Amino acid sequence: MNRLDFLKSYIPNSILRFFLYILFAPIVLGIIFALIPFIIGGLVIYLAYKNISDEKIKWTVITIVTISLIVSTSLFTKNIKENSNSKNNVSTNVESKTNNIAESENKETTPQDNQTQNNTQEQQQETFLVTRVIDGDTIEIEGGKRVRYIGIDTPETVDPNRPTGCYGKEASNKNSELVLNKKVRLVKDVSDTDRYGRLLRYVYVDDTFVNDYLVKEGYAKASTYAPDVKFSGQFAASEREARENKRGLWGSACEISVAPVVTPSITATAPVVAPAPVIQKESTYSGGSSNSGSGIVKKSTTGICHAPGTTYYNKTKNYTAYETVEDCLNSGGRLPKR
Repeated sequence: MNRLDFLKSYIPNSILRFFLYILFAPIVLGIIFALIPFIIGGLVIYLAYKNISDEKIKWTVITIVTISLIVSTSLFTKNIKENSNSKNNVSTNVESKTNNIAESENKETTPQDNQTQNNTQEQQQETFLVTRVIDGDTIEIEGGKRVRYIGIDTPETVDPNRPTGCYGKEASNKNSELVLNKKVRLVKDVSDTDRYGRLLRYVYVDDTFVNDYLVKEGYAKASTYAPDVKFSGQFAASEREARENKRGLWGSACEISVAPVVTPSITATAPVVAPAPVIQKESTYSGGSSNSGSGIVKKSTTGICHAPGTTYYNKTKNYTAYETVEDCLNSGGRLPKR
């Protein structure tokens, strides 16, 4: 009986035997390749033992080959274990991630989670009564807190160090018309307050988005600062619409007319002296010198009380005079910020 007769007795089908040969061929080849180092090492040891007459050299060669075989065997075994462990770890990690995803998808929202979400929305949207309008983009709400509109800028009307901007009073009046003594809804973006401590908010009255309305009707310019950029695109589009339709501060009322340049004559003329500024006072003034203004408290047209010796006391030309700072404050004035 030859080697094929053994398989024929158990597997009569030749096709099955063919596939069996294909299946076992890689296994046999793998065993042969794994045994090649040991076969070569054994052959070297045998040849050294038979052909080297010097005992010292012979046993040295045999020892080196033996140690090399032992080291290569240990390294081969270690690599097999590491590969097996890495495959197990990958499988474990994939299974763990799959389980975590499934748990997160199957997790139901608890009433506590819903309550937390509702509280967050309430903190971002709050309703307050507007008690005072400072200017076109700043208001004061109940409790005395000031609110600065996000994303817009109206012409200046209350800063004593800057001239009143064109269409600034109209913007302030329109803002009063929209929000004064009304309940407004304040919506936060990213920042809570500005460097002056004012709340930064989007302002709504019923269905009117006040910030956008002031820009669209030409009372304000779009003025966006990161990170509060939620409606920057909408404000830019509203400003573009106001410009195209020449509304408000984009209209003819705020166009700057350039005076013609006059070439001076060669003939020398006497300089023209401008008249002294006229100091406007109310009839309630009852103390101090009406000409020099020394010793009196000046209430500017913006409502700021300037006492003698303060920064802008001498620069304040149009004012109402009071004997004391207390009298000025009682009349509705306020102290300067610096």
